[in-house]
Amino acid sequence: MKKKLTLLLLLSFFIGNSQIKLGVKAGINISSLYGDMSTNNAKAGVYGGVYARVPVAERFSIQPEVLFSMQGAESDDTWGWNYWHTDSYYDEKYVLNYITIPLMFQYRIIKGLRAEVGPQVNFALYKKHKIRNNYMYPESVRNQRDKNLRNFDVGINAGANYELKNGLNFTLRYNLGFINVNKSKNDYYYNYEIRNQVLSMGVGYSF
Repeated sequence: MKKKLTLLLLLSFFIGNSQIKLGVKAGINISSLYGDMSTNNAKAGVYGGVYARVPVAERFSIQPEVLFSMQGAESDDTWGWNYWHTDSYYDEKYVLNYITIPLMFQYRIIKGLRAEVGPQVNFALYKKHKIRNNYMYPESVRNQRDKNLRNFDVGINAGANYELKNGLNFTLRYNLGFINVNKSKNDYYYNYEIRNQVLSMGVGYSF
């Protein structure tokens, strides 16, 4: 009974608070993976979704979001020696598509401009680890790399948002992941730690 009453009170607050703004947003991700990868080339992707901005004080607001986000990285390097005593060149590509749920705590610096920081959780919708030109594994084994990628990630966001009077707004944000995306522990060649990092730039509209 108490839980139902609490839920009704929360719903009443959100519905009755006319200052709450709903919005949509979309933009570009420049993503990479940091950790044990010897080379790490950024990968471009897109993101998009919805948000709600809830004012809690004169200058403070909370903004939960639900987004689709395309992330990952690309890498190329040499790995060991093959039977002809020459370097084995290979390249990798990580494709990580997530449903991300940021919870941003915003502070209004001046009219229209907000600094923001907050946690984020990611749930993998699609994950692919592509490896080419690597003589150490046959194709059938290389295709098993996808299973070593985690379905869940947690990180922290920091950035800024500027909104015009008509509701059009622009966001610059950096995300740093905390969890090792690679869960493999028994594979000698792929037992390394990699974590997400994403620089995103986008535009939104508040209703």
